[in-house]
Amino acid sequence: MFLPEYVGTSALAISLTTEQLKALQEQLCTALRENDHKAAQALIAPALVKEKDRDGNMPLHLAAKYNTSKTVVQAVLAAHPDAAKARGNDGHLPIHVSAQSNTSEAVMHAVLAAHPDAAQAGGQGGRLPLHFAAQSNTSAAVVQAVIAAHPDAAKAKDKGGNLPLHLAAQSNTSEAVVQAVLAAYPDAAKAGGQGGNLPLHFAAQSNTSEAVMQAVLAAHPDAARAENNDGNLPKDVVRYHFTLDSATKDAFERTLLW
Repeated sequence: MFLPEYVGTSALAISLTTEQLKALQEQLCTALRENDHKAAQALIAPALVKEKDRDGNMPLHLAAKYNTSKTVVQAVLAAHPDAAKARGNDGHLPIHVSAQSNTSEAVMHAVLAAHPDAAQAGGQGGRLPLHFAAQSNTSAAVVQAVIAAHPDAAKAKDKGGNLPLHLAAQSNTSEAVVQAVLAAYPDAAKAGGQGGNLPLHFAAQSNTSEAVMQAVLAAHPDAARAENNDGNLPKDVVRYHFTLDSATKDAFERTLLW
């Protein structure tokens, strides 16, 4: 019989077999996936947080993905500080996972504090953490934290040619997130993304809120008369590509001045 809380001690680590260590690590990963903070904290130890699970994720990746508490994240980082620099099988650092997982501001700050340069690191599709945060259902405070760590991220395009604002506009995110990204790079409202679409084109095709539409349009009023690579105006994108409920269509009509 052995106690998980002592796995970090050299004597017990030596006495445990590889199979026992793997079993304990699986227990830790399960606790993180199930957001069982008490069980996770009892299992956190250097011998368990330095290895990847069967899917190629380290415990810190799982803590970030399943939006666990700041206390658990800090405990994992204390046991293995370099976990913040480790990439999973998908090429993502914990910050990329956290940015797209509706994480808390406290967890994002903890991950950034452990590896500040991660805010500049590319993930899948050439996307920076800000790209992921902008298109996720996360808070404006988290987006602002990522921007503060790397302000130029607001000017960076992913491999598809999209800025963070393009992704925010097409992801039905909050007006506060859109405003935060706009504040970091106002000219993003004038930039063409994938398919020559401006942020307003993306907003028009994404059933976003009227407040987001108005925010993007206010940043670049001429966007309402701009064509994408297919020769479509934002109003055309709405008509040709999406079926909107009447209330949303009425809102878009008011905003785009049809």
